[in-house]
Amino acid sequence: MSEGKELTTSKSIVEEYYKFDKKRIYAQILEEYKVRYIYNESKVEGNVTKEEKMGIATVYDYISDFNFDTDYFNIFTTSLIIHQKLYSHCPGEGFGGSLRDTQAILKDTCIEVMSAEEAQIFFNEFITKSDEIFLSLKKGNILKYIENCITVTTELIKAQPFADGNKRTFRSLLNLLLKKVTLPPVYIPSYLNQKYKDVLLKAMQDGNYIGLYNFYYERIEDAIKELALDKSVQERQKWKEKKLITDLMKI
Repeated sequence: MSEGKELTTSKSIVEEYYKFDKKRIYAQILEEYKVRYIYNESKVEGNVTKEEKMGIATVYDYISDFNFDTDYFNIFTTSLIIHQKLYSHCPGEGFGGSLRDTQAILKDTCIEVMSAEEAQIFFNEFITKSDEIFLSLKKGNILKYIENCITVTTELIKAQPFADGNKRTFRSLLNLLLKKVTLPPVYIPSYLNQKYKDVLLKAMQDGNYIGLYNFYYERIEDAIKELALDKSVQERQKWKEKKLITDLMKI
């Protein structure tokens, strides 16, 4: 199958899943996925400490429990909360949820990172413009919404508002934004780490997001299939899983 055909299939599956029964029991689905998510997320930036893995689990639970109907969402504030939870099991206090005050670098790249002051100004802008990311949903354009979410979280990774943990924080934010449209969280399998880094670099360095968009469409497709085909979820939940799988396989 050609790359273009594969991408068309991934987009179609995402759209079909988005239109499917909105009464999914999201938390129960996610629990089946949690161990695989934490394992792979901890491998993206190299081996992390036990405390950092615990932090990834805490962030995962935060996303699982988050309710867009009742919980306050703001890209700036929510990112601070995610970062704080990411480091909540590490020794010392005050690092999680604190913005950097020194110059940062993007390891293994030649990208010149904005100063700490510039990064804070850029990050602060999301206090007032967070709602803009949801505009495409009012028009029912799920694919545009996903691409906007990928773009914003990548811009934040490039800005490096935190001293450490920026990629993990904003990948988690992306997963929370996917939850807004009842899409499952995605993780990057360890064998795709280099591909992820390549397309992320191209987006940050050249402003070419096509490869990164495609990468995430494929990961969302993988997550949908992985969760939909989990027999224990089917047996326990009894939602219209067989119909969903049948519809997806026709695409």
